[in-house]
Amino acid sequence: MNTQTIQRLNAINREFYQITAHEFDQTRGTAWPGWERLLPYLRPPLTVLDVGCGNGRFGLFLHEKAASPQPAVPNTQKPFEQPSPQTLLPQGEGQSFLPFSLPLTPGDEDKKTSQMTSQPSALSPQHFLIYHGVDNSAALLERARAALAGRPGLTAAFEERDIVENPPDAGSYDLVVLFGVLHHVPGFARRQDLLRRLAARVKPGGLLMFAAWRFYEYDRFRERIIPWPADIEVEPHDYLLDWRRGQPALRYCHYIDDAEQNSLVDACGLRLVMTYRADGQDGRANAYSLLRQE
Repeated sequence: MNTQTIQRLNAINREFYQITAHEFDQTRGTAWPGWERLLPYLRPPLTVLDVGCGNGRFGLFLHEKAASPQPAVPNTQKPFEQPSPQTLLPQGEGQSFLPFSLPLTPGDEDKKTSQMTSQPSALSPQHFLIYHGVDNSAALLERARAALAGRPGLTAAFEERDIVENPPDAGSYDLVVLFGVLHHVPGFARRQDLLRRLAARVKPGGLLMFAAWRFYEYDRFRERIIPWPADIEVEPHDYLLDWRRGQPALRYCHYIDDAEQNSLVDACGLRLVMTYRADGQDGRANAYSLLRQE
């Protein structure tokens, strides 16, 4: 996809979020069920880069899980039902763990896990979560700041940045996530490049997780597709969807199928831990991939 088309599609989505920020925020107030499967791999203290953070709900989810007591999972409990080779936890990981609500002390975990969550110099014992949220919507960032302000144990910083034109290029983190974003990144090569750049932000032993919205598999979203203008050349599985809440608006969305998701995983250059489907009424609206930096 050429640069001019990328910029044009990106401009469509910038305008979409300027128009719909209030309504979008109202409909995006709850955590995704699929995030729960990430928790066994996390240990506080934790540094997090949330790319396309929107109203900050993933940061809020992490803080609530870290600050609220939860029962530990017994050694004999299976993490997931009907495991497959791609969804099984790696041997020795996640089978017996302290919940994310409990801070670790030296010696509680094996060397690999300690490497993944080693305490950065910026973290004090009172701060178990350092969260960096990035988004191109100033309105949604303001909502994120308000949602995460004044929470004990949390240090939060927010950055207005167009990740299509200017991906994050500094910092290293225990966890980098990209949720509800990839379908808005125009061009297969640009999506690959973004994930490579985000993989470079992951600390040794740390994690990268991304999710692809599988909207095209649902009648209610296919009904929202409108024709492209004749003067724009897009790639296969690129669609223009209308918005049916509040003020009318259009958004560019790309459907990522299994083959492309596998290609994006390969582009990261990290070890695949698991891939699974979750969220939505049928529990399959998003396809997740979790990867580890060795």
